[in-house]
Amino acid sequence: MIRKIPKRSQSGVALFSALILVLVMGALVTTMAISFTGQNKFNQRSWKYEKSLMMAETGVQRVITGLAHENDAITWDMKNLSVIPSSPPSGFWLWSWQSIKNEQGKEIGRYRIEIMPGNTNKKRMRLKAYGMAFEHKKDGTPTESVQRAIGVELRQISLGDFAIASNHQLGGARINGGARIYGGILTGGELHLDSSSTGVFNDYLDIQDNQNFSGYTTPATAPEAEIFVYKDPNLPAGANNGTIKLASQAALGTSTQPMKKIHTAETSTSIDPGNGDAITVGDGIIGQGEGRAKGPRDHRLPDLQFPDASSGSGFMNARQLEAQQNGNAVYNGDLVFGSTSFTIGDGPALTYDGATGALTINGPVLINGNVQMTKAIQYDGKGGLFVDGNVASNRGIEPATPAGYPDQHALGLVATGDMQLGSNSGSSTKYAGFFFGNRSLNLQKAKIFGNVFGNTINLPTTGTRPDIYVHPDVMASTGVTLPDFNQAEIVKEMWWEMNGSAAR
Repeated sequence: MIRKIPKRSQSGVALFSALILVLVMGALVTTMAISFTGQNKFNQRSWKYEKSLMMAETGVQRVITGLAHENDAITWDMKNLSVIPSSPPSGFWLWSWQSIKNEQGKEIGRYRIEIMPGNTNKKRMRLKAYGMAFEHKKDGTPTESVQRAIGVELRQISLGDFAIASNHQLGGARINGGARIYGGILTGGELHLDSSSTGVFNDYLDIQDNQNFSGYTTPATAPEAEIFVYKDPNLPAGANNGTIKLASQAALGTSTQPMKKIHTAETSTSIDPGNGDAITVGDGIIGQGEGRAKGPRDHRLPDLQFPDASSGSGFMNARQLEAQQNGNAVYNGDLVFGSTSFTIGDGPALTYDGATGALTINGPVLINGNVQMTKAIQYDGKGGLFVDGNVASNRGIEPATPAGYPDQHALGLVATGDMQLGSNSGSSTKYAGFFFGNRSLNLQKAKIFGNVFGNTINLPTTGTRPDIYVHPDVMASTGVTLPDFNQAEIVKEMWWEMNGSAAR
């Protein structure tokens, strides 16, 4: 027999069930609230954790900007600075926390930059960047802050890294017949590498060969060569402009040692349809040897003003003042480095022995006139020879002690007009130094170890072609401070987060 439950008892059961449901719902709401609160705190901390990285990156970008313009109390000379200098420059801000504020002026984070010790590469700077993110401060001190530390390595790119730098197309002609260039090229128009055994390379192959620069000290680091090809406004419409043209047997880097980067101005797919590989379309590299271009490529070209060393320019006026301060090292008139000996300056800053062709230089020397060097020059010391006129040297210019180049012996030769190196007959002559013809530089049978710069550079298209090896340190060693462009880039494989004791 089924026993019926009284209605009053049924009401009690319903009430009990409702109470249980309320308790369960309350517990769920409480759990959800706790979960949401915890998740919100986690999200806030995660957000601040990522924000602190942004703060550190802001500090790194400030360093990069300062290096690019050589201001904000930042220079590449600081690359080995491991502690706060005893006499810091005005505005020095490294090794201290710097504030970041929002648009209302409220401080929301900080960054701190230190230069890491132990750097052995002259073209690198290693940074330790701290970032701190927070929302509130108590008595000026951040509360609930999150901090991160990262390591970054920057690579310097400057004019000294180029074996050849030219404001306009290289003589309007192709580079051919076995010309070999070891180092970067900066030019405008079309960089045309034609015929077999002609190429641009990112190494120092054969530099110690007896026919090249045996006995010299090979730079400790590879050239890290890059190619920059700008548009040349002097070229007629329809010309290949801002491009690289490779013949079928020419080379631009190698598979084992590619160019660091290849930058071209031209992006048109009609001019550059590629060689059947989609990645080559519009890369600015054309010709049957397009596939022989080795290295990453893009169209990023820094905005730079090519150096102006013309007569009466601010650059040359500054050099004249420096030469005057260097024991009145100024000579007025044309000058021949031949069989006659002479001195310049009170020091003297320059001495020349006409019997041997030995030259000793110490600091900047200015010559108001044309210069001819009819003998092979062997130099001692370090300095710049600035010529307000033209220069012709057909017998070679080398240090007397090659092993000391360029740390103990380095020569810079700058002409406001035209410069000619080498001759079109006989054996190739050798030139070790920094050479800049402001109007043009004309290169004949010669081998170069240093830098070759000119508003226009003319390379020979017949006969023996030159071998040119870059030396990235020679320009700075000579004291020839050309109006430079300094570009810093982050080395991708050298960007890391510091944890534990390393982050302190």
